[in-house]
Amino acid sequence: MSKIDTATGAINAFEQANKIHSPPDFIKLSDFDMHFWRAIMNSKAYETWTEFDLIQAANLAISQATIQKLTEEIKAEGVLVKKEGTNTTIPNPKIDAKIKEVDLSIRLSRIIHVHAEATGGRAKDARGKNRSVRDARNVMTGGSPLLAGGGLPLND
Repeated sequence: MSKIDTATGAINAFEQANKIHSPPDFIKLSDFDMHFWRAIMNSKAYETWTEFDLIQAANLAISQATIQKLTEEIKAEGVLVKKEGTNTTIPNPKIDAKIKEVDLSIRLSRIIHVHAEATGGRAKDARGKNRSVRDARNVMTGGSPLLAGGGLPLND
């Protein structure tokens, strides 16, 4: 039996779920960055984070916040903007900045193992889990997994 299968393991998992690391003192995160920090911290068990992981997680939180800010700015300014001093439209340079930031974010996610495969498992393994969750949601909202579209996998 694995540790989580025991009562002690289950209690430990609940205790760990309530713990969250603070960012390293020498990296200052804004209130906006902290939203991403908490999401990142909740993606792995508390005891699995190393000091190096926490540094990279802080960088990832900043990167995620930057992506969100750039996304909002691009929405407000548009995909095409006027080139300064001319009447010519050009692609918004913030799009390139966002692409670079997304690339950095992906790299950091892989370094600290918080990417989709590390946190959710392989796609083929997630299919059954996703189906079970979808069926449970349908039952909880009054649907039935036996009715058309009521939880039966359509594209699984």
